[in-house]
Amino acid sequence: MGSNWPEVTLGEVLEIKYGKDHKKLTEGMIPCYGSGGVMRYVSEFLYERESILIPRKGSLNNIYFIDTPFWTVDTLFWSKINKIIADPKFIYYQLKLIDFNRLNEGSAVPSLTVPILKNIKIKLPLLKVQQEVSKILSGLDKKIELNQKTNQTLEQMAQALFKSWFVDFDPVFDNLLASVDFNLENLENRLPDQLKQKAQRRLAALNSLKNTAECKASLIALAHELQAQLPTKEATQAAETPIKPDFSAKPKILAQHANTHAHFPNEFEHNEQLGWIPKSWNNRDINSIAEITDYVANGSFASLKENVSLSDERGYALYIRTTDFKNEFSLTKAKYVSKHSYDFLKKSKLIGDEVIISNVGDVGTVFRPPIWLGMPMTLGSNAISLKSNKLNNYLYLYFSNDFGQYQIDSITSGSAQQKFNKTGFRKLSVLTPSIEVIDVFNTSYDELNYKLQKNKENTFSITSLRDALLPKLISGELQMPDVASDDEIVD
Repeated sequence: MGSNWPEVTLGEVLEIKYGKDHKKLTEGMIPCYGSGGVMRYVSEFLYERESILIPRKGSLNNIYFIDTPFWTVDTLFWSKINKIIADPKFIYYQLKLIDFNRLNEGSAVPSLTVPILKNIKIKLPLLKVQQEVSKILSGLDKKIELNQKTNQTLEQMAQALFKSWFVDFDPVFDNLLASVDFNLENLENRLPDQLKQKAQRRLAALNSLKNTAECKASLIALAHELQAQLPTKEATQAAETPIKPDFSAKPKILAQHANTHAHFPNEFEHNEQLGWIPKSWNNRDINSIAEITDYVANGSFASLKENVSLSDERGYALYIRTTDFKNEFSLTKAKYVSKHSYDFLKKSKLIGDEVIISNVGDVGTVFRPPIWLGMPMTLGSNAISLKSNKLNNYLYLYFSNDFGQYQIDSITSGSAQQKFNKTGFRKLSVLTPSIEVIDVFNTSYDELNYKLQKNKENTFSITSLRDALLPKLISGELQMPDVASDDEIVD
């Protein structure tokens, strides 16, 4: 059992080294770490084997396990681990349970020293036991990492779809270029200067897609034929020569996009505030298309103080803040309110489809409520929430996009602390597509979002399991099956 595992000091299993200056290094592919994560990529490495990085100053609990070549600056310690007696990942998981902030020797700036680290006591079972524990915990970490990468891809796909439809207006250009009365000769006359280059780029992209789809098989066949008839170098060059897009033929809308494009116009019209936009789309004040609220909408500061109390202990409902979004909605770092407080905060209750935008401090951070946590939620301070009948998905991506962020910047003020108010936000104008286009967009986005939410729910479950198992496995409270404990070894 864990109580029989021998106890050693950290200095007995690893050598603690100082990071070095990185300023004179040239750019490259090697990650250079600081206490906040990867700072840049450089051309040299300090060490190329498994190592644990521990902050020397700053955020002391931001430790990293590295299994590829790296460089680290002098705000981090790095380590050489004695793999004969210690599994690197096992030591890493041991250190994850330590609150390094309590070992702080600094004053204004939290800091650690080599002697403090070397004297930290850890449990060290047989190497085989360490490896089995690491295998379980690493397996869970890999599943979490895979889910996070999948979610990043899904988010990127959603952003790409939004940009294509509502920033670049690709379906509108497609419809325009494929319309019956359009030909390349009247391109100069039909479109204003602001749209000509966009139309030409889209035309090139459409022809490229068409050529790619039609010529892929023939290109492969041609490459094989050339390889049989020409020297290898010439064959390779010929096979890699790109086919120039054919600008003489009118592009056709790909079959898989026909149903979607049917909901988009094939013309543009000029708007005084937004310039050229798709015909029949509107420029509307955000206040006319969404309900906007915040924490202080529930009453005066006196009534809020009297009826709302926050707790670190798990309570009836989550008090959602931008900080929680930054912490990936960790329940151990969350704030909670009672049933009474939740009922009092009726104007800022969250059901999960709202758009939340930080309006004080970290202005412009945009996120959605964590419905995967399965708890009642209410909006915290320093943020506003937007709720619309059908435009929630659109508004989330709109204000996450560059133009939406630009609009937020335009109403933000303050030197010591950046902020904007609800009144200024309500006056912002938003390009609003037709309801038919929004319906089609919601159908496409909801499919991506469903996968994303399920992944977040799965990640939360795995993370909770890992966090519950970590102290039990590392301490030996949970004994590994089929692995002999120290007191079962007979000399």
